[in-house]
Amino acid sequence: AADILAYKSTHVPVGEDQKQHLELARDIAQKFNLDFAESIAELGLGETFFPQPEPLIQGPATRVMSLRDGAKKMSKSDPSDNSRINLSDDADTIASKIRKVDPAEVDEAARTGKVPPTLLRRWEERLEDVAMWRFQPTVVHGDLTADHVLTDGRTITGLLSWGDAKVADPADDLAWLLVAAPPDAVESIMEAYQLGRTELIDTHLTERALLAGELAVARWLLFGVRSRNADVVADAVQMLTELDDYTTAAPDDASHA
Repeated sequence: AADILAYKSTHVPVGEDQKQHLELARDIAQKFNLDFAESIAELGLGETFFPQPEPLIQGPATRVMSLRDGAKKMSKSDPSDNSRINLSDDADTIASKIRKVDPAEVDEAARTGKVPPTLLRRWEERLEDVAMWRFQPTVVHGDLTADHVLTDGRTITGLLSWGDAKVADPADDLAWLLVAAPPDAVESIMEAYQLGRTELIDTHLTERALLAGELAVARWLLFGVRSRNADVVADAVQMLTELDDYTTAAPDDASHA
């Protein structure tokens, strides 16, 4: 509150769950202005000395969610250090926290006995490649699909469903696009993305995005197993078999299934 008042801030950028923290600053400003209204007027300082600060909530990601539970906000009071990104975390620590969920899912998928062994080895090798997971975390949509993209027929005009927005790997938002794109379009897509993100130097972005697309099939399998939906399981098994055939046939250029 003291910092806000000292700089006579009129607007303060906060998350939507932090608005209440401005109330103390507002209360102090209001009381000071009332108690010293006569002196403020005599000094020609206008009607008030301190402005009433208003919350400034901008952008789609108005709150940052936990890395371990997408339904909870990221908090320093969470007992798990892996649920948050700390100011003191270095790049390797951040990348490690963000990718921890993937090995757990791969292990669970492996236990079903329905994932081809060669595909499992492919995933494990990539998840263990430390260099591949050095990236600059950024705000991502979290659930980006064609259904959530608005266009006027030629250009993108908006994005829907920002409820899963979080600080994470930028590859997460590219996964669905690269997996669905024709193989000869992947390079053009990534070139356009890199031109738009000039601050981003990420030599393994495409690899991580494609891996995220592959792991989405594993999640589909796990959904079917957990919900005991035989049709979903059968669909996932077929997709995994086709993915295995594709990546085995073209291991050096497995752009998508």
